[in-house]
Amino acid sequence: MSESQVIGFFAHKHCDSGRIESMDDVRRSKFEKLLTETKDDIQRIEVQIERELAQIKERLAGLQNERKAQLLIYGGYCQLLGVENDMAGEDDDDDE
Repeated sequence: MSESQVIGFFAHKHCDSGRIESMDDVRRSKFEKLLTETKDDIQRIEVQIERELAQIKERLAGLQNERKAQLLIYGGYCQLLGVENDMAGEDDDDDE
């Protein structure tokens, strides 16, 4: 249901701006409360998104560090065995 359908559902007359022209105080108060609650919900969700993103970024940084360490170890083993390091340069794509 679109916003205009929702507004139309609750009122009979609309002005050009989409506002409801005839609304009693009780109904207006109810919608103002719902508006505030919805805004609070949106802000709560945005905060949670930021927390989740921070955790993901932290985990990615940890994995990238682990990968770098493993690549160094792999390169050392290649050098000990006298074989070409087929993964040389793999740590260059961490900036992506």
